[in-house]
Amino acid sequence: MKLSHRFLLLFVVLFTSSILFSQGYKDTLTNKSIIELRKNNLGVDIIKMKITKSFCAFDLSVDGLIQLKKNGISDEIITSMLTYQTGGENSANIVNSNQGNRFASNQTSSNSSNDSKTSEKNNLKSTRPGIYYCIGSAPELIQLETSVFSRTKSGSGLATGYTQGIAKKKEKSLLNGSSSSFQIEEKSPVFRFYFGEGRDDFATSANFAWFSSASNPNEFLLIRFDVKNGTREIITGSSNLYSGSSTGVDNSNRVAFKFQKIEEGVYKIFFDKPLPKGEYCFMYAGGTNASTAIINKVYDFSIK
Repeated sequence: MKLSHRFLLLFVVLFTSSILFSQGYKDTLTNKSIIELRKNNLGVDIIKMKITKSFCAFDLSVDGLIQLKKNGISDEIITSMLTYQTGGENSANIVNSNQGNRFASNQTSSNSSNDSKTSEKNNLKSTRPGIYYCIGSAPELIQLETSVFSRTKSGSGLATGYTQGIAKKKEKSLLNGSSSSFQIEEKSPVFRFYFGEGRDDFATSANFAWFSSASNPNEFLLIRFDVKNGTREIITGSSNLYSGSSTGVDNSNRVAFKFQKIEEGVYKIFFDKPLPKGEYCFMYAGGTNASTAIINKVYDFSIK
């Protein structure tokens, strides 16, 4: 009789622990969840990031893996599933030390607030300054990294010569590679700009001297690159004999966006129309002059 009571007690402890462990995460991911995310055109990097921040109850048996491949799940995603498995049919019943630390961290975060609105408010305050891609209504935030223009290029000047200085000579800035490493597979993405509690926070975090005066998304441009010969390029200036030189991004490269203020220093960026497939970047444009008009760092991304 005592033995059966011990088994019952052990079962209750393990069952309760598994529930508490899973509550440390916002979502529980399964094979079906991953297949649905992929069918809805979320990129590989985004799905991998989601896996690292969720409770994972995958079926990673031979049959489960075969089913994933049949549904078009890449080896890269499956590898991430195997790495971050935290529960389910083929996981160990005992949580290892790394998972335990992860659980403790999530429990601490979860216990800080039981109210979703309070939690969202805390997230707004604690998020580091930067530009983020948003997933879902909560939302899940993935930070865009910066890229540096590798070089500038001038036109040959032949047209200017043939037209005795009337035709314009164009100046271009180039990014290496024909596509960004940050791939987005939805056509109407949502972004957030976090400027921090003080405007200088954005400048410090991004190491951009010209961010020191930025206060809202009106001071940024969304640019669509022209892709040529394995590089991404934009027109950043022009000159001719009669009108002189001008600097700034050509209107043909600019893309309109809208924004909504969420709270002080936090803005939601969205679009009226879906973005065409292509290469894009956010670029700071406020307060530029002749010496700083060609910006050397941008937040680039691809729409697939």
